[in-house]
Amino acid sequence: MLEWAGSHEGGYVRTKGFIRSRALVHTRQENHDLSYKLEQSQIQEHLKMQDECSTSYAGINELDSQTENLHNELKLKSKELSESTLAVKELETQIKNLEEEIGKQADGFEADMEELIRVKVEQEQRTIHAEDNLRKKNFKTLILLANFKRNSENYQ
Repeated sequence: MLEWAGSHEGGYVRTKGFIRSRALVHTRQENHDLSYKLEQSQIQEHLKMQDECSTSYAGINELDSQTENLHNELKLKSKELSESTLAVKELETQIKNLEEEIGKQADGFEADMEELIRVKVEQEQRTIHAEDNLRKKNFKTLILLANFKRNSENYQ
């Protein structure tokens, strides 16, 4: 209920009911403004959280992708290592076989060298023996010639 009082300096003065009504409207407007600001703040906070979640989700996806790539790389390196280990073992086996073959060839070479040395020594001994025999024969021949010469001088 509105009550009007007399004029006050050329205008009417509003009564308490009207002022309460205006205060209520003003309070409702402030309440509405505060609710709107709160709602906008909540929406902004929600959008901020969504953005952070999206960023975190993208980061998680990136980390998952990196983890998968590293896992695949580890599998590849493991396979390469296994193949390399197998190749090393095969090469070690080949080296062992070659060392054994070289050992056999070295033994054969040593045996051949010993045989060559033995044959050379025998040849040198035969040469020395032949030279001795030749000297002896030459000496005997010289003695025979000297005797023959003496005997022939005696008969003449």
